Amino acid sequence: MAKKKKRRRPPTRPAVRPEPTSARVERKEEARKEREARIRRARRRVLLRRLSRLGIVVVVAALIAVLIYWRGGESRRQRAEAAEAAERLGCTQVEDLPDEGRQHLAAGEQPPEYGSTPGTSGKHNGDPLPADSRVYDQPFDVNLEARAVHNLEHGYVLLYYRPQDDAGVPQSVVDALADLANAEDQVILAPYPDLPDEQGLAFAAWTHLRSCPTVTAADADDVIAVARGFIDEYRDHSDAPEAPAL
Repeated sequence: MAKKKKRRRPPTRPAVRPEPTSARVERKEEARKEREARIRRARRRVLLRRLSRLGIVVVVAALIAVLIYWRGGESRRQRAEAAEAAERLGCTQVEDLPDEGRQHLAAGEQPPEYGSTPGTSGKHNGDPLPADSRVYDQPFDVNLEARAVHNLEHGYVLLYYRPQDDAGVPQSVVDALADLANAEDQVILAPYPDLPDEQGLAFAAWTHLRSCPTVTAADADDVIAVARGFIDEYRDHSDAPEAPAL
């Protein structure tokens, strides 16, 4: 009869002593503190990003406010100078004229006789004067005027003058106005022989007109001041039906 083999007992493992409660609590507390520290660091990073974005917004807003204030002050200064110069030259106050309509002329239709000289509104040519042609040497006839009225509809300002050969504005003043027109957007300078008697200059916008008498070469600075003030106030004016939205 075979003998039964004795089973070996596994070696007894040393008993694991339970970790003292105080040590476990201490480790949990350290882990909690580390977790909270990470959260605080993350919050600080988020806050710094927000403050940075806010700072940029505040700086941009401040710059815009300064620009608006500066432009507003510059605009007020130009208009005040224009008013003083207009008084010295004997210019009229700006006339607010009736709106004569904005229809386009049919093919072959003759331009109308406008209610003001030069015209500031009314039936006009469907083809405006080109934007890149700011200074004209040829006198404006009724056909060019009908195209210019279309420009007025789009918020342009037209600077008209009586040519020097027709007892009008000296060439030096015309040259100064040409420099101004070339430096500005939506401003056109053109000779207009049919201005009323004793009138040397006319500044036109849609339904607005200011006239000045014949000037001398010594009046160039005042003429430019009046023109600048008129441009500042009436270019892209809300009265112009198709002025660009600002």
